[in-house]
Parts: sequence; structure tokens; C-alpha cells
Amino acid sequence: MDLLFTKRLGSLVPTDEASETALSKIKHGDIVRVKGLVRPRNPQHHRLYWAMLNMVCGNTDEFDDAEQLHFMLKVAVGHVRPFLSVKGVFYEPLPTDFASMGQTEFSAYYDKCIKVICKRVIPGMDDEALKAEVLEMMG
Repeated sequence: MDLLFTKRLGSLVPTDEASETALSKIKHGDIVRVKGLVRPRNPQHHRLYWAMLNMVCGNTDEFDDAEQLHFMLKVAVGHVRPFLSVKGVFYEPLPTDFASMGQTEFSAYYDKCIKVICKRVIPGMDDEALKAEVLEMMG
């Protein structure tokens, strides 16, 4: 089970009952091992990404839909797992869903995607201009 905490004044404070219960079982001064810190994905950032893909698809004939652009972007930014076959190296795009990618990783992925879109899909489009246009579209 994942536990959720909020950082306050240099400490982690439980944000829900399950996290509070787990923390109450640890004695003051005990050392615990934490296996990685992952910031949960921001749903608004996720919606912004898909809005951007739909907007780009609406302004180019290069892709049939946002899913096709999403697939291309994963490959273009290197969000893939290479595997070797007798015919050479192939690349399997990795998932970008909430369970597979925390906010820190998604932010880096999003920024790389913007660069690819501005360089390869809509050459000449400025990164900041694209971000601003998507934000304006989202309201």
C-alpha cells in the first residue's frame, strides 16, 4: 500500500488515515527505510498534455489522432525499452500512466515532448509559445 505524506517544516506529515496509522506504529527515534520518494502525478498536468496533443493534431495532417502522436513522442524522446531480435534492435514504448510515472518524471517527459513538437512536428514554433497557447486553450 502506498502512503501519502505532505512536507511541512522539514518533516513529512501523514495526509490520510492509512498513513497516520502506519506512522503511529513507528516509535519515536526508530529508523525506517523508505523505498523511493514519488510525487503523485498532477491530474491537471496530465489533462494539459492530452489537450496539447489534440491541439497539435488539429493543426497538422501528420497524425490521425492524439494517440498516434503520443506513441511517436514516446519513441522520439526515448521513453522506450530496447530489445534485440534476429532482425535488429526494436523499441517498445513505455507507459506514461499515473502508476508508471510520478510527477517529476512526467514533468521531464512533458518538457521533452514540447521540444520534439516544436522541432519536428511544428518547426519554428517556440516552446514557450506552445505552452502558452495550450494554457490559453484550457482556460
